[in-house]
Amino acid sequence: IIRFCRKSWGKMKNMFIENIQKKALKSILNLTANASDQNIIKSINIGEKFFIKNEIIKNQAEILKKLVAKKHPFVNLIKSILSNTSPNCRNKFIENLIINAAIFTIQKQKKLAKKLGFGLPWFFVISPTAKCNLSCTGCYAHEYSKHEGLSFEEVDRIFNEAKELGIYFITILGGEPFIWPHLFDILKKHNDMYFIIYTNGLLVNKEIAKKLSDVGNAFIGVSLEGFEKETDLRRGKGTFAKTMEAMDNLKEAG
Repeated sequence: IIRFCRKSWGKMKNMFIENIQKKALKSILNLTANASDQNIIKSINIGEKFFIKNEIIKNQAEILKKLVAKKHPFVNLIKSILSNTSPNCRNKFIENLIINAAIFTIQKQKKLAKKLGFGLPWFFVISPTAKCNLSCTGCYAHEYSKHEGLSFEEVDRIFNEAKELGIYFITILGGEPFIWPHLFDILKKHNDMYFIIYTNGLLVNKEIAKKLSDVGNAFIGVSLEGFEKETDLRRGKGTFAKTMEAMDNLKEAG
């Protein structure tokens, strides 16, 4: 009984410390959205005190401070994302991608790799459907079987197994992912994970953009061939204009 109680207390203590660390990190990252570079470095220094025994996070903090000092474009990109997205999307970007998928995943996977004897991927790619609403010349997915694709249960199982291995970041491809009927159900079910979804954008109307903003845990990559001439030549007349409209819808929804 004593051994069990000690083990349970140890788990509770670790969970408590992890939650405190996550809240501290989230507060610091929220400050970076509109803060000066000097204040960002001060915030990172404060954050390091919460991870004084964690060499991985301390090393990451040093790298980030150097990037800020050099005014690296990556820092401006992160600040832009944090300041220009909706509050829900910003929260999920911080909690799911930066904290869950990057910082705490590294710690978990390091322990797992030692135990299992091999390295683990940080993310993987999944195509739940090969169906597409376009038929572009030379598309790598064009010759794929157009069956119904993966079920919700299959993808749900894969994502649960991923989290057991410390993987919280997934790339979703197609075909066209927005054709897959279970997309939003899976985003909601795994709301502690972060996804990048590659799409041609033709199905991303205002309603879809609003739903993406509501779930918050998906970053959208909209593909083009170039400008209007190149895009319409390969994808069909009017495709470029519809794709640009999708980008407007996404921007409007934050």
